[in-house]
Amino acid sequence: MAGTLAILLLIRIGRRMFRSTLLGCIAGLLLCLDGLELVQSRAGPRCWTSS
Repeated sequence: MAGTLAILLLIRIGRRMFRSTLLGCIAGLLLCLDGLELVQSRAGPRCWTSS
């Protein structure tokens, strides 16, 4: 859930920064394809707890 929100937030920030929908979508796509973002969003808080 947090990974999806991060992608949408990045698209919004990119659109405002560059004033271009295309560049905002490209930024979101690059974050989508980033392997570290995928791993971090799937691991979530489980990796922070000690059980």
